[in-house]
Amino acid sequence: MLSVTINRSLRVLIYAAFCVAASLSASSQSFISESDAQLVSRFLDEVSESEDRLKCEIKAMDPFLDFAFRFDVGYVVRCPLKEFGGRESTLLSFVRITPEGGTPVVLGESYNVAAIPEVMRGTTRIDKLKDEIDFSGGFAAGEGRYGVEVLVGDKQTNRSCRKRWHVTLERKHGEKAVPMALEQRSAVPLTFLPWNGEFESGGSGLRLTVLLDAAPINPYSQKLRVWDRGFLLSTLSTLMSQIRCESARLVAFNLDQQNEIFRTQHFDQPAFRDLAHALRSLELGKVSYHVLQRKTGHAELLSHLTAAEMADQAPSDIVVFLGPHTRFIEKVPASLLPGRKTHPPQFFYLEYIPGWLRGSEFPDTVEYMTKALDGASFKIHSPVELEQAIQKILAQVKREPKQAAR
Repeated sequence: MLSVTINRSLRVLIYAAFCVAASLSASSQSFISESDAQLVSRFLDEVSESEDRLKCEIKAMDPFLDFAFRFDVGYVVRCPLKEFGGRESTLLSFVRITPEGGTPVVLGESYNVAAIPEVMRGTTRIDKLKDEIDFSGGFAAGEGRYGVEVLVGDKQTNRSCRKRWHVTLERKHGEKAVPMALEQRSAVPLTFLPWNGEFESGGSGLRLTVLLDAAPINPYSQKLRVWDRGFLLSTLSTLMSQIRCESARLVAFNLDQQNEIFRTQHFDQPAFRDLAHALRSLELGKVSYHVLQRKTGHAELLSHLTAAEMADQAPSDIVVFLGPHTRFIEKVPASLLPGRKTHPPQFFYLEYIPGWLRGSEFPDTVEYMTKALDGASFKIHSPVELEQAIQKILAQVKREPKQAAR
């Protein structure tokens, strides 16, 4: 009788949740309707583990203070491919966050699992496959103690897996000066960022271009995890919040792909959401043979991006490279350096250095390019250093007479 109740509850849960699947965020976990949140909570509270469960591993990651001055709490879900029998499937992931003494928050997101290609079905033993799929999830929170529960369900088979743990979020001694963006014991999706999308008017603001290096924090990773995307978006949000801009354009690129992945001449809040979607869709493990043949393709891409900024009829006041330390460490060939202009924009590089590189830091190709353009680079290890670097950029900005407006 218990197994019947479990399957019926899960079918109700999956059906109801997928009726509103279109409303789930395409870039990260997002709030779900109150009725669906109640279904998820009832399932988590009332149903014990079943033998017929989805055999996936849910691994909690260490939380950290992000560059929007919030704590990021993330996890990775890994599922053997044979669990899906070679068919196309849809996974739904929920996370319930319960602040100590507070009201639970439930977020949800859907993921598609591709079917095994027909050409492989006759030669592949599905039950012997060693490959696995994985995806990441997470949320942002203020200081406090939280209970975290993750539920992953397979729509096609009504199976599920889950994990529970507790986290205590507290600023370290060196982070006490950082103003927290979220109140204590509060949790929100990672896409909720502090930039309000407002611009200065009346000619008092700066014209800004951000060249965003859409790369993982680990330069050898083949995935842009949820915390990688969170780092890029939160750092960008903080930069936009602290620089008084009258206009902004953004170009996101990837040096491994040697390609732009997103460009907008007028960066605003709707464009911010489009950028988040583009980052989630980026496939770092797929690199064309022609790209691999081009040994200096990454330097050519940087040359193209900077030359375009310098040749623009309405140039920005400042151009900021933003991203983690890259695995490319060669100097840019002199032949690829853009020509000098009378009034070029000022170039800066906000370069995040992960903890494992501290003490053995060396310039990367983006830093060499910034230096060649008489720009300044700032190595960022923490949110505190990000805020300090932005203030140094603002102190160095030299305003030039404005040309035609964008």
